[in-house]
Amino acid sequence: MEATNIYKVWIPQSNRVITSRDVRIDEKVLYDPRQSIASLERDQSLSTVLNDIDMNESDEDALLNGSDTAELVEASAESQNQEILPTGSREVASLRETSTQDISRGASVRWPYPTPVSFGSAPRQTSTTQESPRAGRDNTDVTALQNLRTSTGRNIRLSQRGQEAVDSSHTHATPRYTEKRARREAHALRLERARLGQQVAHAFAAAQSIRIHRKDLLPPPDFWHQLKRHPEGKGFRHAADAELASLEEKKTFELVKHPNGKQVLPLKWVFTYKFDDAGYLVRHKARICVRGDLQHHVSDDIYAATGAYRSFRILMALVCAFGLLCHQIDFKNAFTNADMDEEIYTTCPPGYRQSEKVWKLRKALYGLRKSPKLWFNELVSFLNGLGFHHCPDEPCILINNQTGLILFLYVDDMLVISQLESIHSIKDFKLKLNSRYGIKDLSEAISFLNISILRNTRDKKLWISQHGYIEKICTKFGIDDSGRTATTPLLLSYHPQQYEGQATLQQITEMQEKVGSILYAAVVSRPDVSFAAS
Repeated sequence: MEATNIYKVWIPQSNRVITSRDVRIDEKVLYDPRQSIASLERDQSLSTVLNDIDMNESDEDALLNGSDTAELVEASAESQNQEILPTGSREVASLRETSTQDISRGASVRWPYPTPVSFGSAPRQTSTTQESPRAGRDNTDVTALQNLRTSTGRNIRLSQRGQEAVDSSHTHATPRYTEKRARREAHALRLERARLGQQVAHAFAAAQSIRIHRKDLLPPPDFWHQLKRHPEGKGFRHAADAELASLEEKKTFELVKHPNGKQVLPLKWVFTYKFDDAGYLVRHKARICVRGDLQHHVSDDIYAATGAYRSFRILMALVCAFGLLCHQIDFKNAFTNADMDEEIYTTCPPGYRQSEKVWKLRKALYGLRKSPKLWFNELVSFLNGLGFHHCPDEPCILINNQTGLILFLYVDDMLVISQLESIHSIKDFKLKLNSRYGIKDLSEAISFLNISILRNTRDKKLWISQHGYIEKICTKFGIDDSGRTATTPLLLSYHPQQYEGQATLQQITEMQEKVGSILYAAVVSRPDVSFAAS
């Protein structure tokens, strides 16, 4: 019967189960089979692993708890006439000959184990009462544990029992059965330490690439000073540096003295996470925004058209029915490509203050009420020059009759749709956009406006899903959907029971947020929940 503090741990890279004690379990980390394990250094030697790994368990317990080790002990017992000597140099040479191709592609490498060196056998003694005539050579076997300390030129810490076994060899002659046991234990101990060293190295390599899921992250900070204590503060600081460098590159502002008689609007940082389709953290994002809500004088002409979701669904239906190409483009800091048409002054952003200096904006910034319209007019003007024209009743769909390209605009995101034979037209169009504004080419569209696009081109099927958004609102409101199933649409005969008590203001606000969140999903991709949310 094993102790309660002994765990069986599965090592997926080697497809083995090992036993270990005092295991620390990180319940926040999720296992992802697609996660690749960083390759080990080619010149990492087994002797280094033996020196650096210190087992807290006793040597004898390590032999008894591992099934693989027990098999090695039995195999060693069959060759009792063989002597075991340190093989550190051969281990290093064998390790260097391991195929670098397996290492480079992240495959699970089975590092060679140290093997006993045979120096020939002697006739087995029949007497059990006399001391073996091979006592001189047996002294070498008895000191195998001690040789572990010096096989690589550096000291190795042994457990208490291992140290006692070494010390006892100096005080009296060891009986033959004890010598055999010492040989077996020394051999198996070296193999076990080698295996544990390989597994620990794999574990440390894997820890460097562990991804974080959205449900394990704290909300992003609201203000700059909160970065000091936020767990992801370092990542957001790097993102802020990149944002400021991007604005300087595009000459978005110029530093001037504080103007007299002019309103100076404050700036604030907006920090957000960027996730992949599975909800894992991809990068941190920081954006400088103007407090446009504090602006005194704003013109009425600030409307900027945005693509309707019904138009998006129609385009996806056409893509599916006719097998069209659908590529996605993201504009980098889109608003900063539009020139300002009035004087706007702002403070320097928090964390980057300069004494008695303010920003005079030369380009539009996020947060200004006119920025969306300025950007839309700039982009449409450029597209008209390339031969694109508005679709009737939908200003965010533009068509080029010469190239056959169809564009769908939504602020700083764009879909490019065309037939298969127009792939070269798509490439030329992307080059022109990139030279003018700077874009991020996302190739085939798989996620647009947090809507996942799944295609089966062979069967001409296409699905749109908001599973990421639904998971986000479940996390926000503390809803565990792991064990829940629901039938949609809701039966028309269903009548909810009226709440008898008086709801608090907090309960009312939370209810309104939940209903609004469900209605957004119903309008975009889930009409089956419309009745339940109404």
